[in-house]
Amino acid sequence: MAAYYCCPIETVIRSLLPASGAESRSWMEEAIVCPTSGRIASEEIEKLRRRAPRQAELLEAIKRLEQPVRAADLLRQTALDNQTCARS
Repeated sequence: MAAYYCCPIETVIRSLLPASGAESRSWMEEAIVCPTSGRIASEEIEKLRRRAPRQAELLEAIKRLEQPVRAADLLRQTALDNQTCARS
């Protein structure tokens, strides 16, 4: 097949093997957010709220966490987007 289609043997072998079933995941699906144990001061959140209210909202949600959670799940719960998390 490689000679007939003028392609590398690796391409032929990959086309013959079944797909591994592993899906590609984004960094957001793999990232885990851990509780802060009160390390974020409320005053700092209020300062942030003036210039970046969505990021302040995200930090408040992180501060309330009791156990680690996937970043994608936290964003769904807070109705925020990936950009808010990436900037924080």
